Amino acid sequence: MAHELDTASFISLPVLGATSALSLASALDAAAEGKKLSPSLMKAKKAMATSAAALEKALKERLGGAASPGVRAADQEEDAIWAAIRDWLNAFARIPEKHATHDKKAVTALEALFPDGLSFTPLPVAAEWAEAETRVSKIAAEKLEVHFHALGGGSFLKALHAIHAAYGKALGITSPVDLGKAPAIRKPLAAGLKATKSYVLKVVATVEEDDPKTGTLAKDLLVPLPRLEEEAPGRPKKKGGSSDSSGGTGSTGSTGGK
Repeated sequence: MAHELDTASFISLPVLGATSALSLASALDAAAEGKKLSPSLMKAKKAMATSAAALEKALKERLGGAASPGVRAADQEEDAIWAAIRDWLNAFARIPEKHATHDKKAVTALEALFPDGLSFTPLPVAAEWAEAETRVSKIAAEKLEVHFHALGGGSFLKALHAIHAAYGKALGITSPVDLGKAPAIRKPLAAGLKATKSYVLKVVATVEEDDPKTGTLAKDLLVPLPRLEEEAPGRPKKKGGSSDSSGGTGSTGSTGGK
């Protein structure tokens, strides 16, 4: 009897857990918005969305009380602090160049923390927390706190750390890895990752060497992946700060669960 070929096993992603996997699926889905996709890609995209919805449901059940007043209040505060920081940095960035002294610091922080604006704040709470956690980590990793203090924004940082910690506590999140190990999460997480990798593989398979447009479309559809690999915890860096390309997206192998 012939064995079924698991095409998803030909794609490797950084180690992801429930919150990060859900965030990635949402980002890939958003990247495809407005794009003309083949029936095969549409089918794979729909399967990815269906699996993501199942994972989100399981994650909410795992967290318990995700719709409780405490979580809603923490979510609103998280939304508010990120919006405040974005508006504050924007104000500096809009000062006419000849009068600005710290505009470049503001632009650097804006580009690092808000490449897609505030698009992460309407995400489901677990996915939003994961996106926010990535940005909080980036502030430390890229020493953006220096920019905050230079612009007089120490109070923003203090509020952000307090609010984000309270948000994670309200959701019951202690470690993304712990969530992935929970029995109620493991199965939908595995299914979600498989569907996401299958979609990525199908996108890559559309590229024709003699048709540059196919490469451009694939690059646009997979724009969340390079950022994901750069931000993966523990990922080895080359000199100059770039990610080591070995074992990245497109290589063979399977991924574990974060």
